[in-house]
Formats: sequence, structure tokens, C-alpha cells
Amino acid sequence: MSPLSIKNKLKRDQNKYIHQKVDVIVTKEFPSFHILGKHIGPFKLGHPMTIDQYIARILVEEGIVKFDDTKHLNRKGIQKINFQESTNPELGKIAENFIYTQAREQLEIMNKLYEQGKIPRQEFKQLLSDVNDLIRVRLAKINRLAVQTGRSQSERNLTQEERILFDEIASKINEWKTALGKVNSKYN
Repeated sequence: MSPLSIKNKLKRDQNKYIHQKVDVIVTKEFPSFHILGKHIGPFKLGHPMTIDQYIARILVEEGIVKFDDTKHLNRKGIQKINFQESTNPELGKIAENFIYTQAREQLEIMNKLYEQGKIPRQEFKQLLSDVNDLIRVRLAKINRLAVQTGRSQSERNLTQEERILFDEIASKINEWKTALGKVNSKYN
């Protein structure tokens, strides 16, 4: 796989995301521990904490903490973005960084919680549906934007993850149009 492939570019964004700090709220008392040379805890019920995303994910899956919904993307946040995007023909600005990466992380966490019998399957399926609706709506707008010639104000509203796809699509569309629609002629 090429280091410039879309998949590898997205993996680099995912790597940036998992090393960010996130806010969580303790849902279960737990003693402090060491992981990868870091001292974490102790965990006092109801207390907020800021920890690395990759550690937070493990603790969320274990039921020790939950993400602070005021600062982390959740299902309601995705539904709100879906509603805004479905009612606006233009590509809207998304305030969340790494929205698709966060959505995928949430899907993976919910799937694991379902497999452990901690949540009903319907919760996972609803989130999956919401995420795919977001992808579908935004992708249609990205495609329309990529076909346009010249720069557009809407390009500023692309997320980091969407920018990777947009640049690739726009480049390929331009290459295709040039190969088929241009002729070296004094009349061009």
C-alpha cells in the first residue's frame, strides 16, 4: 500500500487523534495504575479527568469512565450534524475535529460493549446507521464540490478527513476531464 494512499493518510489522522487528551467522567471507583510509564488515577466516582484518548477508550470499555458528552462526539451530536447537513444544500462547517475517527471509535467501543452484553444491539445499530447517514450526506456534497472548477467557499468547511478524499477525487476528476475533454487546438 502506498504511503500516500487514502487509507494511510486516514491512519495518520487516527494516530493523531488517539494521542490527544480527552475529558472523561469517572463512573466506577478504581485505584491508580501505571501504563506506558504514566501514572493514572486514582479514580473517584463522579470526578472529571483529562487523559489520553487511547487510555480513555480502554477505561470506557471497562466501564470505569465515560466520555464527557459536552466535549466528545456522541450519537446525539452525529444526529444533530446529520439534520443540519440534510436541510442545507451547502457543505456545512463541522466544529468537531476528527469527526469520522471519533465516530468509528464510538462504533468500535459500542460493538465491544454489545459483545460483552453491556448494551443492547439496537444502540450499536442506531449509531452505525447515523454514522453511515453522515457519510452519505457529506460524501454527496464532497462529490459535487470536487466536480466544480475553481475554488469554492465550501472547501473551507471540509474536515481533515474529508480534505484527504476531496483532494484525491478532485485531482482524478480533473485528470479525467483533461484527458477526454481537451484537444490541443488553436480554437481552445
